[in-house]
Amino acid sequence: MTAEDLARWIHALFHGKVPREDSLRQMQSFGPGAYGLGLGRFGFGVGGGLTAVGHGDANIGTGAYMVYLPNYEVSIAVMVNRVFSGCEARIVRDLARITALSFRPGRYYFDILHSPIGFMAGPWLLAGLGAALYGIRKDKPVPLLVLAGLAFVAGGVAMGQWSPLELVLLPVAGTVGALGLTLFLRRLVRRPVARQ
Repeated sequence: MTAEDLARWIHALFHGKVPREDSLRQMQSFGPGAYGLGLGRFGFGVGGGLTAVGHGDANIGTGAYMVYLPNYEVSIAVMVNRVFSGCEARIVRDLARITALSFRPGRYYFDILHSPIGFMAGPWLLAGLGAALYGIRKDKPVPLLVLAGLAFVAGGVAMGQWSPLELVLLPVAGTVGALGLTLFLRRLVRRPVARQ
């Protein structure tokens, strides 16, 4: 069995070539833990914020995932010679992101905004807007620079975790940081010079 065989199998499964339609419906009647009859609905750890259905498992020395992304009609299969390390889940998540961005970028961003990542992005956007309004109205650059630093660090962490949240954090950091730096420099220029 190869990764290609798994990808072909799950693709055939979701395109009506293997079981009857009612059998597939039963397989997807997800119960507690988002698991059905041989299929599971994956969360962020595997799907990366995208709707992802499939099966993953491990045995002595090996791990594998076969995943179908219904919004993109794409099948992904990964097999690794390592067990319980989580690397196969990260590989699937990265491949899902790359595939979704390549096939339908607009749909990908829409899906991400409707995932828990999108809800995490909201407070950062609001904090950036609030800090910008406060900093500009009160002529105080420090809150802007602090928030920019926090957003930049959080964006770096998000990149390290391969989270799409960096798509919000880094622009917030850049915009708020530029505003803060502009206010700071403007204050320096306006400061009166002491004469001797």
